[in-house]
Amino acid sequence: MDDDSRKLGYYSVQNGQTIHVIDIDPHSISRAGGLENTDLIQKYRMSDQDYEQRKGTVREWIREQRDKDPEWQPPKPNM
Repeated sequence: MDDDSRKLGYYSVQNGQTIHVIDIDPHSISRAGGLENTDLIQKYRMSDQDYEQRKGTVREWIREQRDKDPEWQPPKPNM
């Protein structure tokens, strides 16, 4: 693949073939390993105070269930 202006279909890539891509974009998140190591990506964090002010949250639903039945426990995940 020696012509960057051509689309991938031009090269008739077949199942099982490997394509090596070199990312030269200086602003790409993959350049510094951001797609392999998600610890390198800045994530959105919401404070507990902001979350408590929201309506329709899981935390609010759990609180409602416990208000109805103090013995209520959230269901265990099926993993």
